[in-house]
Amino acid sequence: MMFYREKILEIYKNPRHFESLATFNLEAEKENPFCGDRLKVRIKLKNGLIEKIGFTGEGCVLTIVGASMAGDLVLGQRVEKVATITLQDILRSLKLQKILPSREKCLTLGLTTLKEAYLQNKRAISRKEENESEFFSDNQGFPRR
Repeated sequence: MMFYREKILEIYKNPRHFESLATFNLEAEKENPFCGDRLKVRIKLKNGLIEKIGFTGEGCVLTIVGASMAGDLVLGQRVEKVATITLQDILRSLKLQKILPSREKCLTLGLTTLKEAYLQNKRAISRKEENESEFFSDNQGFPRR
């Protein structure tokens, strides 16, 4: 158990993906209302793949470690992969079997922020497609609503 605690502290001291991206396609911000931890994520996409992830904010050890691991799990993947990542995936990446239920929200704040950015993008695409589909042509070739 000591090895895993050391690994978690090492990730906390040297978190991955903690930077503010100047150029990005997706962005979201979430807060854990129970403890006040807050994260913002920016995702840069290239050809549908997650090219870069940048987290900013503040949080406890598990919030920072969870965000680092969530970023590792989706970096280089198709953006849709974000929707499939779970708490169990993060635990496996840390070689842990479980965590106290009271700490799950800390460990998954980065993941839920990533998912929020993905869902905002998905909703924006759906609205755009709905707006474009409102226009159609009658038999005479004139657009009508």
